[in-house]
Amino acid sequence: MTRDFFLCYFETTRRCNLSCPYCASRQDTSLKKNELTTDEAKYLVLDEVKRICPQGAVAFSGGEFLLRQDAMELLEYNRGLGLYSFINTNGKCLNRNLLKEIKKLTRGKITFGFSLNSIKRALHRT
Repeated sequence: MTRDFFLCYFETTRRCNLSCPYCASRQDTSLKKNELTTDEAKYLVLDEVKRICPQGAVAFSGGEFLLRQDAMELLEYNRGLGLYSFINTNGKCLNRNLLKEIKKLTRGKITFGFSLNSIKRALHRT
């Protein structure tokens, strides 16, 4: 059975480079050992999204997805499956070179999501 459109929200890690008091995905360093390996992420998640919905999309999130050592490899693998990628990020890891690399790896099939959790500046200090 396949679907016309599907979005898999894939929380890849709990690690984060911020500690926002309002975060719905609290950082817990004890959970790192429970993260999926690169191969597990590819074959247990991304391949399954492709099987269920060949035209689907994966929203990579966390914590901060870009802190994973294999983030670029997962994006490239996802693109190789023909799936669209979203990166939910706080933006702290992004720079011009990384943005160019991500655009190249995904062949432009990428969207970034940034949270705005409050209009009160003090709540965004970490």
